Amino acid sequence: MMTTPVPGRILASRENQGLVNLQSLVDQIANRTPDTSVPIVLVSGFSGWGEALFGTFNYWGGFEDLPAVLHAAGYTVIVVHIGPLSSNWERACQVYEQLTSANFDVPNALPPTTIPIDYGTVYPARYGYARHSNCSKAVLYGNLPTGWNWGTKSPVHCICHSQGGNTIRLLVELLRGNYGNLHPTYFTATDNRQNMINSVVTLGTPHKGTTITAVVQNLLPPDSLGLITQFIVSVSFRRPRFYDLQLDNWGFYRLPNESFRSMCARLRPLVQVWWEGPQNPVFPPHNGFYDNSIPGVNALNEFAPAPAPNTFYFTMSFDATEDFPNVRLSSADFATFPVTLPLSLLNSHNISGTVTSIGLNVFLSWVPGAPTLVNLAKWAVRVANTHLGALGYFNKIPQPGPKVPRADMLPIMLPTAYGMGGYELPAQFAQLIPGVSSAELQSNDGIVNTVSMRGPNDAQVSNVANFPVRSLERHTSDTTAKATYWHLGINKTMDHGDEIGVFTVGETYEEVKQMYLEFAMLLARLPLP
Repeated sequence: MMTTPVPGRILASRENQGLVNLQSLVDQIANRTPDTSVPIVLVSGFSGWGEALFGTFNYWGGFEDLPAVLHAAGYTVIVVHIGPLSSNWERACQVYEQLTSANFDVPNALPPTTIPIDYGTVYPARYGYARHSNCSKAVLYGNLPTGWNWGTKSPVHCICHSQGGNTIRLLVELLRGNYGNLHPTYFTATDNRQNMINSVVTLGTPHKGTTITAVVQNLLPPDSLGLITQFIVSVSFRRPRFYDLQLDNWGFYRLPNESFRSMCARLRPLVQVWWEGPQNPVFPPHNGFYDNSIPGVNALNEFAPAPAPNTFYFTMSFDATEDFPNVRLSSADFATFPVTLPLSLLNSHNISGTVTSIGLNVFLSWVPGAPTLVNLAKWAVRVANTHLGALGYFNKIPQPGPKVPRADMLPIMLPTAYGMGGYELPAQFAQLIPGVSSAELQSNDGIVNTVSMRGPNDAQVSNVANFPVRSLERHTSDTTAKATYWHLGINKTMDHGDEIGVFTVGETYEEVKQMYLEFAMLLARLPLP
């Protein structure tokens, strides 16, 4: 098929095969007339914030502004503001209300305004939080057609980062209809409304869950509940909030004249239910941390087992790790080994002449079965954890493994990338993701395992090289290209922060910006319902 290269684009580096394949796909459909009036909705991941931190630092773009870049290129963009630590259920309700209300803030509005959210009947009753609460409005870049109302005849495209992909997957399933038992207002429709979302792009989404939750759990102190409560109180104590958790529905706000200590004491039992789940009867936790775990995402996969039949799906993976140097210790390594072998012991075995003539370090480096660097590191960590445990240490140093973070990874993610690179999947998790080994899970972007980013079910995933471009020219009822997760490939110079341009500099940021422009060009050329 003839292709039309996009003029003026920044070409992807060969290490970023996902972006290379995206640009190739865009070239193949470049002759199709774009429809830039269909809004692109940006859906943030776990810990994602709304208003720019310090007034300058955006979730989408860091010190740059990716929504503004897309708007300047002629696209209409909606940035939904959803709970950074909230469950997928709460976030899905927030997205639904923010889009259906068609009541948006302008960029950089201060203070941001809010809209009421209805969380339905089942989950508020189960977990003891308020059914009705407020959250920030979505932000609109550009203009919508007069009278625009989100619906099957006026759909949106979604570009989702991290947990945002699973939030939208839940929302798409709820739009299938007949979920009035969960929400008597938002999802009671008997007709299928999944066409309200024409396409879904996921960047670094944990479709099978992420092992970072297990790694972090191993690092938390025994009374992690106290630490978590203090964090929640700290960020919720004063208004306007520097970092808004949007968890007022849980009662996570300050009462008049309430002191910090009093607020901690009041919230601790509420935080316990939020973090651990209720105990009588027992239900799983209701927060984003759990919803990103392997058990949490497995529950989503059971609830929403199939993609929408008339929706386009594209996934992109990222790997910011490299192989742990799998080398045997050299004579130079042994020369600094913290062991002194008494020469008298060598003399008793009549080998001192040989050893001292070439050096003990060289001799040991020749011994068959000498440990590799990674095995020696594992042994050292195991020994250290054993003895630190005897001192009462609550946590363990993560085991090193076959994968370590790239040197240019965002420093705050180095510990988790390192821990995930050596994580061994326990049996109770392995049965939830059959066919995925510990070794496959060890490559990661600092937050999410690379193998988890392809899609929720490998049977639903296909290489984008097989994308049926010609089907786009047929009648819109042609579903050949729909209901399949088209995997674009793996980018290897971007970590989890780079995927949204956070602390991304130089050539990498230019490629990230180009990636969003390429997705916009792709989505604008997809046929509508």
